[in-house]
Amino acid sequence: MGILQPSEPQELPEDLKFHYSPIKAGIHGPFMLAAPPWAGECHHPLKKTMPCLALLKGCTLPCPWCRYKRQFQCYVPYFDLSISKRYKLVLTGGKKTWADVKGLNVGDIFRVTRGTLERDTVRLHGWPESVDPNMLRVMRARCISDISPYLFHLWQYRPLTEHFRQKYRPSLRTQSNAVPHPDALTDDDGNELPQ
Repeated sequence: MGILQPSEPQELPEDLKFHYSPIKAGIHGPFMLAAPPWAGECHHPLKKTMPCLALLKGCTLPCPWCRYKRQFQCYVPYFDLSISKRYKLVLTGGKKTWADVKGLNVGDIFRVTRGTLERDTVRLHGWPESVDPNMLRVMRARCISDISPYLFHLWQYRPLTEHFRQKYRPSLRTQSNAVPHPDALTDDDGNELPQ
């Protein structure tokens, strides 16, 4: 055997096993709200979404990304009940999506609509049809009370994670997925990158 010994693949804890799911045009569902959603003002440095730390409740850290424009964004965790593998999924949206999801409770069934344009808003509506009650009972037992651990893992900003006394877990895909430290948002000559 060679010098490098094989290592076991790392397994993510259950509370981090959500997958982002882009919503295509049309009507989709049935979905179940899997946890309370989160919303807030966010920045997009280097095409990565980061919360505005200056506006994040309970955060006393300075926001290193306030030089970038802010945009309201919400994260809605859900189960897709139309497929046999009940993955934990997350969709993102804006103010209209947030207004829709505020009318739902964890465990509620809903459908999602989206227009044909890329910038069309994701909208959530009640599910008009009946769903197998046994499946509902099983899926409601899988709902969780907080998606914060997933969001900290998604954002990959160690100071924020540790500020809220959470365990920092680097991305399993690649360390290059992590958001660069704000001081690193310059070019090789030290000039600030365009916003």
